[in-house]
Amino acid sequence: MAAVETASAPAARAAPSAPQESSGVAGAPRVAASAVPNGSPEAARIGRLLQIRVPVIARLAQTRMPLADVRRMANGSIVRLDKPVEEPLDLMINNHVVGTGTAVRVGEHFGLRIESVGDARTRLMSISQPGA
Repeated sequence: MAAVETASAPAARAAPSAPQESSGVAGAPRVAASAVPNGSPEAARIGRLLQIRVPVIARLAQTRMPLADVRRMANGSIVRLDKPVEEPLDLMINNHVVGTGTAVRVGEHFGLRIESVGDARTRLMSISQPGA
């Protein structure tokens, strides 16, 4: 399970005035279950859908190479990728690019500081489409 965090140092925050659940994305709390209007069946279905876990990928780069080169790979081999170092990484949901970001260190793990992201409709549509 991967969580999305920020690379910045934790700042002191005031206690929240309404109940919140962690969304895994700093600064983007989920709506608490108690905030669902009247507990309607439609709201309950939406709440269940929003709990579905989807693959989130930060793609460094990619390339194509002949199988002969792949066959010659060994420890210490270097694969040259088709993306300049200064370009942002792709943020992918369900194997569809929905944004870009910069790699950051979060403790002993990698993180992605999001620089741009598509609108909510684009992100949700990527979930429903089969991955490439």
